[in-house]
Amino acid sequence: MFFYFVIFAISISLFHLASRLSYRKIEFWIVYLSFILLLSLIEGCRDLNIGTDLNVYGILYFDLACKAHHLLKYILEYEGEWGYHSFMWLCSRLSSSIHVMLFITALLKIVLASSAFLKMRNYLNPTLLMFSYLCFSYVTGFNIMRQALAASVIIYAIPYLLEKKWIPYFSLSLLAMTIHSSAFISLVLAVLYFTTKARGGIWLSFMALAAIYSFSSIIITYLMVSDLGLYSNKATLYMEREGVTTAKSNIIIACLYILFILKNKSHFKANKFAEYFLLLSVTSLFFTLMSSFFEVAVRLSWYVIYLLGFMYALAIKKLPNRRMYSLAYVAIYSMYFIVDASHGLGGCLPYKSIIFGI
Repeated sequence: MFFYFVIFAISISLFHLASRLSYRKIEFWIVYLSFILLLSLIEGCRDLNIGTDLNVYGILYFDLACKAHHLLKYILEYEGEWGYHSFMWLCSRLSSSIHVMLFITALLKIVLASSAFLKMRNYLNPTLLMFSYLCFSYVTGFNIMRQALAASVIIYAIPYLLEKKWIPYFSLSLLAMTIHSSAFISLVLAVLYFTTKARGGIWLSFMALAAIYSFSSIIITYLMVSDLGLYSNKATLYMEREGVTTAKSNIIIACLYILFILKNKSHFKANKFAEYFLLLSVTSLFFTLMSSFFEVAVRLSWYVIYLLGFMYALAIKKLPNRRMYSLAYVAIYSMYFIVDASHGLGGCLPYKSIIFGI
């Protein structure tokens, strides 16, 4: 874990320096390239046992892509998520080395995320967002390769959502869905935005979330206590094997966002901003709690958390005590990373690299 914190410290320092420089200056590109290369090399040159899911979504998929001669025939062998398989195939055309593919994947993710943060630097502190990204997604991405790549596309799309540029936002959302189907939540984020524009929309959304949660819990519990064959077995599987222990760190983050909004609502220029921020926070909490019944729900909450980071950074920009809120943000995501590390970071501890001799 200490190794990752050292990498975070170096990369954050480089990114912060780059964020204060003009794109037109050569110094920016020297610092920025150093930043993205550091993180890309660390991820790309790791040993092939770092990351639980790497064995399938990295090694197996890339090996199959290397053996395939025709892209269309290759991707049609799969039922979906053709964007990810196409990406694997294209990487395999560049090199048959899996480390080259891992490097390109890491490079693409960090460029997309950092570009989104830098694009918004006149309105928020991009360094804060980069810190939360590193703690929340960077190392986790060594494991959940497909969703991490899809998430980076959604992060890149978020500024378009905030700017209400719907064509590029929905286009990027659809692209992300071809990488990992969970990215459909990006469409829900837009629906929630339009909901706040309707009279009483936020309260209708709250009631809908409560109804979905109650209905799901009743159905799953009923199936478990009943003897309905396959349906009961599947319900038990969701709860006992596929289900995850509720992510307490995620609950804390969502609750702190809610408290922050209620405390500072009067400082927000537009009340609709506060409503959307609050609705997103409650939605994040909803998905996290739903993970008690469906494992995938906690992963769906991650997309909401990415947008919440932007909303929080925008909200504290002009607050008189923004330094305190910035420190609190750093503390929360540091806590998240430490808790995640205590659970093994998805098989990413300790970091090892034969290439680097670590």
